Parts: sequence; C-alpha cells; structure tokens
Amino acid sequence: MDDLKEKAYDFKKFLFITISTAVVFLLINLAVMAFTVGMQTERSARLCTPIKKRIDIGSQIEEQKVVLIGGSGVRAGFSAELLSKNMDIRAFNFGLQAALGLEVILFEAKKILRPGDTAVLVFEYNQFIDHKWNDVRLSYAFGCATDWFGTLSFSDKITALLAVELKRLYEVISYGTGTINKSQSENNYGNKFGDREKKSFPKLSDEQKYRLSLYQPLQFNFTHSSDQASVFKDFVSYAKEKDIKVIVSWPNTIRHEEYQKLGTFSSLESFFESLGLQIIGKPSLGLYPVTSFYDTQYHLNYDAIKVRTEDFIEEINKQDISLLK
Repeated sequence: MDDLKEKAYDFKKFLFITISTAVVFLLINLAVMAFTVGMQTERSARLCTPIKKRIDIGSQIEEQKVVLIGGSGVRAGFSAELLSKNMDIRAFNFGLQAALGLEVILFEAKKILRPGDTAVLVFEYNQFIDHKWNDVRLSYAFGCATDWFGTLSFSDKITALLAVELKRLYEVISYGTGTINKSQSENNYGNKFGDREKKSFPKLSDEQKYRLSLYQPLQFNFTHSSDQASVFKDFVSYAKEKDIKVIVSWPNTIRHEEYQKLGTFSSLESFFESLGLQIIGKPSLGLYPVTSFYDTQYHLNYDAIKVRTEDFIEEINKQDISLLK
C-alpha cells in the first residue's frame, strides 16, 4: 500500500513539474515575442516599406479622391490612373495583401481617407470569411502595424503572440545586424496612382498557366453575424461619422457557371443592401475567363486590368453613380 502511495505521489510530482516547466517556457516565449513587437524582419520590411510609401502618397493627395480598397485583387484588378482620366476624378489604388485581413487593411485605409473622399470597397471573397492569424498578418502587425496591434483586446494579443514562431527572434537579430539584403524591401512596382506597373508582370511559365486552370469554384459561406461582418459594419459607421462616402463592388475572380446557378454570393449582396450601400454592378461584373488572370484566381494580367477598369467605368455610368459627393 505504501508503495502505491509513493508511486502516486511521484506521478503527481512528475505531473506538476512537467506542467510547471511547460508554463514557464510558455511565459518565456510570450515575453520574448512581446519584446520583438515593433522590430523589423526581412519579411516584415518587404511588407511594410511599400505599404508605408503608398500611405504616404495617398495622404499627400489634397483634392477629393476615390480610394479603391481591398486585397491584392484590387492592386491587380484596377487601374486608378485610367479611372482618374476617364471619370475626371482623382483615384488611388489602395489594394494591399489580402492575407492582412479586413481589419488591418481598413485600419490602414483610414490613414489616407479624408472627409469628402469616397472609399470603394472591393474585397476578395475569402476575406469575408477568413479571420485567422497567418504569417503575413503577424509579420506586418509585429513589424510596423503596432498602432493597430495596440487596439486589439488582451486575449487577441496573447493569441497573436502564441501564433508567432520563435524563429522570429533570430530573424529580428539577423535583420538588425544587417546579415540579409535589406534592399529587397525597396522593390515597389507602382506609380503615383498606386497601380502596379507593367514590369511587375513578368512572363509566366507554362506550368504557372496550367496551375491557373486548376482553380475550382469558390465555396463561399458568409453570415451577417460573423466577425468579419462586424469589422465591415464598424468601418461603414466610421466613414459616416467622418463624412466619407462608401461604395462597394465585386472582386475579380475566375468565371464559373456554378456561381450564377447557385447564387453563391447572394448572402454578401443582401449584407451590402442591409447597410444601405451603393453597389456597383452584380457579382458577374468581376467574373472573367481564366485567360484573363495572371498568377492567382484574383490577379488579372496587365491587359485584363484595363478591360476590367473599362467595364467598371461603363457600369458606373450605366447606374448613374456619382463617385464623389
């Protein structure tokens, strides 16, 4: 009996030591990651530098402007320059990496929007249902979006700190000591309208073109009560308070017959309508054949961007929508 008690005691002691050790290492990891908030790595610099430049350019536009906001599907989907010339307005392309998420993109967009401006929101469909931490969002948040990171709840901050890999500390040290090529972060193909330039569309290989043909129809399940819906509604409320006009439209993606048959995006359309927003076109406005796309199902090739922008302008005129107040 005494042997059993001793074994039970030893097991409890072992369990306590194991759990305590795990908790200590967890706290150390949290402390180390918290220490790196605001410090750059090679990856974060490549994200932060071009975005900061575009925020600077957009902030310096003095006249009323139309800001195209969304993921990289906006950057590789619209020509703000063509929109400006054909509509006699000042447009700016503020399409960022979709993986940053709605919260980060809209937070950064506020930095360039002024009273009297118009925000045209054209988010990729997956951005309305994706609310997870990923490498891109973590790199950007920890590297340069500390102002946004500071707005998060305590639990969200802890979740983010736990999601970061310990190798970030090494990457911070490597970047800080200059052991990597920092010039890579300066690679920003863009013009004063925020558009991608032709040189940022190198010729694709046959394998890359083949991969485009493998994309299947999107599975889109959006609910009006989701976290992303709340983020979207909060921005619309913010815009109303700041006298910023909000218009929405549909992202460019590969055309599939199933979309029209199944009404795949009807839940999102009804959501926009419930907010009383002007909607440019129907979902079909953004659907194009696979040959129009460059390297993903959201990125149009350089020539198709012009076609897409012209179609967009035609629909605006057809609906008699005034982009500016």
